[in-house]
Amino acid sequence: MGIEQPVGVIYMQSKNRNRNENIIGVLIVIGTLTVYHFLSIETTVIPGLFHYLPQKLIPYFFVVLPGVLCGCIFAMFTRNMVKILLAGILTIILWIYWFSAIFPALTL
Repeated sequence: MGIEQPVGVIYMQSKNRNRNENIIGVLIVIGTLTVYHFLSIETTVIPGLFHYLPQKLIPYFFVVLPGVLCGCIFAMFTRNMVKILLAGILTIILWIYWFSAIFPALTL
């Protein structure tokens, strides 16, 4: 006979797990944007890799790549596909906003 856990304990474990997954997701989004910023704007590492792609695919890869990487990293921590897709889409939106609005304003 196994030890039975009360329903409240299982709920609290699930609630803490969801909270931890959300915190990890936010940290992964911020970390992905930070690393991608340094590799693409501060250095020439990522633009150097784009020389091997056809010219028409470069803008799409430049915009979509941070979201794909964020989704792949976040998939190591959760199996919830909705959270993975939301983290990837949020990263793409934030990257477009950072690259088109905030970073050019900072360099004036």
